[in-house]
Amino acid sequence: MDFYGYMRPNGKAGARNYVLLLPVNRSLNFIASNVERMTRNTHHFEIPAETGRTEVDREVIARTLIGLMNNANVGGIVLLAVK
Repeated sequence: MDFYGYMRPNGKAGARNYVLLLPVNRSLNFIASNVERMTRNTHHFEIPAETGRTEVDREVIARTLIGLMNNANVGGIVLLAVK
Protein backbone atom coordinates (compact mmCIF):
# COMPACT_ATOMS: atom_id res chain seq x y z
CA MET A 1 0.00 0.00 0.00
CA ASP A 2 1.37 3.42 -0.94
CA PHE A 3 0.97 6.51 1.21
CA TYR A 4 0.91 9.79 -0.71
CA GLY A 5 1.36 12.13 2.21
CA TYR A 6 4.26 14.24 3.38
CA MET A 7 6.63 14.35 6.32
CA ARG A 8 6.10 17.14 8.83
CA PRO A 9 9.13 18.94 10.28
CA ASN A 10 8.58 17.08 13.58
CA GLY A 11 8.92 13.69 11.80
CA LYS A 12 5.22 12.76 11.83
CA ALA A 13 3.30 11.97 8.67
CA GLY A 14 0.69 14.33 7.28
CA ALA A 15 -2.00 13.94 4.64
CA ARG A 16 -3.13 16.35 1.99
CA ASN A 17 -6.79 15.95 2.71
CA TYR A 18 -8.49 19.24 1.88
CA VAL A 19 -9.72 20.74 -1.36
CA LEU A 20 -9.67 24.53 -1.43
CA LEU A 21 -12.47 26.29 -3.32
CA LEU A 22 -11.51 29.73 -4.55
CA PRO A 23 -14.22 31.80 -6.24
CA VAL A 24 -12.61 34.36 -8.54
CA ASN A 25 -15.25 36.99 -7.79
CA ARG A 26 -17.71 37.76 -5.02
CA SER A 27 -20.75 36.59 -6.96
CA LEU A 28 -19.46 32.99 -6.76
CA ASN A 29 -19.06 32.98 -2.97
CA PHE A 30 -22.61 31.65 -2.61
CA ILE A 31 -21.86 28.67 -4.86
CA ALA A 32 -18.58 27.96 -3.06
CA SER A 33 -20.27 28.00 0.35
CA ASN A 34 -22.98 25.60 -0.88
CA VAL A 35 -20.40 23.20 -2.34
CA GLU A 36 -18.46 23.32 0.94
CA ARG A 37 -21.59 22.57 2.95
CA MET A 38 -22.54 19.56 0.77
CA THR A 39 -19.11 17.90 0.54
CA ARG A 40 -16.52 16.62 2.96
CA ASN A 41 -12.97 17.93 3.27
CA THR A 42 -13.59 21.09 1.27
CA HIS A 43 -13.09 24.63 2.47
CA HIS A 44 -13.68 27.87 0.69
CA PHE A 45 -12.14 31.28 1.10
CA GLU A 46 -14.27 34.27 0.22
CA ILE A 47 -12.23 36.65 -1.85
CA PRO A 48 -12.97 40.22 -0.77
CA ALA A 49 -14.06 42.78 -3.33
CA GLU A 50 -11.19 44.57 -5.02
CA THR A 51 -13.18 47.63 -6.00
CA GLY A 52 -11.58 50.67 -4.42
CA ARG A 53 -8.71 48.72 -2.86
CA THR A 54 -5.21 50.14 -2.89
CA GLU A 55 -2.35 48.30 -4.54
CA VAL A 56 -0.97 47.38 -1.11
CA ASP A 57 -4.32 45.85 -0.10
CA ARG A 58 -4.47 43.82 -3.33
CA GLU A 59 -0.94 42.55 -2.69
CA VAL A 60 -1.92 41.42 0.84
CA ILE A 61 -4.94 39.56 -0.59
CA ALA A 62 -2.74 37.91 -3.22
CA ARG A 63 -0.14 36.82 -0.63
CA THR A 64 -2.92 35.41 1.56
CA LEU A 65 -4.32 33.37 -1.33
CA ILE A 66 -0.86 32.10 -2.26
CA GLY A 67 -0.27 31.09 1.36
CA LEU A 68 -3.57 29.19 1.46
CA MET A 69 -2.77 27.41 -1.80
CA ASN A 70 0.68 26.39 -0.52
CA ASN A 71 -0.66 24.99 2.75
CA ALA A 72 0.61 21.45 3.28
CA ASN A 73 -2.88 20.12 4.02
CA VAL A 74 -4.31 21.32 0.71
CA GLY A 75 -4.32 18.50 -1.81
CA GLY A 76 -6.16 20.34 -4.56
CA ILE A 77 -7.52 23.72 -5.58
CA VAL A 78 -10.70 24.43 -7.53
CA LEU A 79 -11.06 27.89 -9.04
CA LEU A 80 -14.68 28.83 -9.57
CA ALA A 81 -15.14 31.21 -12.47
CA VAL A 82 -17.81 32.29 -14.93
CA LYS A 83 -17.39 32.95 -18.60
